[in-house]
Amino acid sequence: MLPPTIPVLKEHAKRVYYQMQFWLGFNLNPEDWGWRRTSNMLLPIINTKPVAPKELLEMVFCGCKIYCNTSRCSCKKAGIKCSYSCKNCNGQSCENAADIRNVILESDVEDENDDDFEQRNDDFEDQLEEKVYEFNAQE
Repeated sequence: MLPPTIPVLKEHAKRVYYQMQFWLGFNLNPEDWGWRRTSNMLLPIINTKPVAPKELLEMVFCGCKIYCNTSRCSCKKAGIKCSYSCKNCNGQSCENAADIRNVILESDVEDENDDDFEQRNDDFEDQLEEKVYEFNAQE
């Protein structure tokens, strides 16, 4: 498993802040605070950045015979979806394949909301980075 990164910490902190505000009775839009809406529920945004450089992700592949649903699948173990580089499933015929429809829909939504999102959250991110820096300096 990969260690936490600054983008992961930021998303977690936003979700914690949203939860506290919810408990205090303030009605914030969860999609502005680390959550994304699906057709019937909210899901946490874990990371806004790729888990690794594209070149590295293309080097990871599995040789599973069927399904890719166990921890023996090297892709699943690395925390990524199977891709066209995988020997048998080609990232299409397994349980660990990326749903291309969701990827396309999510990227469209991200493109529309990126500018607005950045404007609303720049101050929050700056404050969070400052706190992380102060915390690291204390150690």
